[in-house]
Amino acid sequence: VFIGDNGYCIGQHGLHGKGNATYLHYDDEGGFTQGLGSRPNMFDDNVVVPFIVRWPGVVKPGSTSDALVSTIDILPTFAEVAEAGSDLKVDGRSLVPLLKQEADVEWRDAYYDDYDMRYGRQDHMRMIRTDRWKLVLHDDKKGRLLQDGKQHELYDLDADPGESENLYGESSATVVQRDLESRLEKWTRDAAVIPSP
Repeated sequence: VFIGDNGYCIGQHGLHGKGNATYLHYDDEGGFTQGLGSRPNMFDDNVVVPFIVRWPGVVKPGSTSDALVSTIDILPTFAEVAEAGSDLKVDGRSLVPLLKQEADVEWRDAYYDDYDMRYGRQDHMRMIRTDRWKLVLHDDKKGRLLQDGKQHELYDLDADPGESENLYGESSATVVQRDLESRLEKWTRDAAVIPSP
């Protein structure tokens, strides 16, 4: 198994770095400097990472999957492979059915995440990502949704895979936004997600 822990912006969105990326400033000669302020983010450039599995006799070489998987799925996967039965409750699910390419595997239709930034600039973000949509909500340090709405983000990943057109608050996306907000709030309660102090 090979998996990255996070992605990295190297100019995408005018940023350099991970979820706590800094803005890049390009000069007239094509050079750039960084560190001119930060941009907390959960762009796919930072949250979608390589995940490669080699398991001779089980995983077909060259096969791919579009399933929304996460590092939280690694522990239950290894436990199943090792036949290490446990009553331990974890958030992830075993990837074995996906790896074996079993037919009709019911899998999650959304991925949830949160990110607390405590260095330099404080920011607390929660995200829900489906195959098509991504919603990122920004909270204050007590976990309350920022009310001005300027920081919140909603992207149609089919129409805008580069996440450059924020649809949050746009009337054309109201139904999707409300659905994703409701699902994200439920996950936040169920997973007891609160910002780190």
